[in-house]
Amino acid sequence: MLRQGQRDLRLHYRREPDAQVLAALRQLYPDARLQTVAANLLRPAQVEQLVSGVDLIIHAAAGKRGAAADIFSNTVVGTGNLLDAAAAAGAGALPW
Repeated sequence: MLRQGQRDLRLHYRREPDAQVLAALRQLYPDARLQTVAANLLRPAQVEQLVSGVDLIIHAAAGKRGAAADIFSNTVVGTGNLLDAAAAAGAGALPW
């Protein structure tokens, strides 16, 4: 997205982002406004805050480790929470 000229991005991380990756992005795109937000997609209130004020969501994550129930929860339930919050906030979503 940055290569295509988008300069206002909110980046979601389950935990804290990799500081070196963010530093590299900021060096390559010094005029970009990069906001990072830590949130758990299994917590609807956190997801609502995550998508507040966002025009478009690109969701490109999936649970691939752990027990089948954890994978299902982190992938299907988390994506459902994201889509519900996006619809409520009026954001467009591209789920994957």
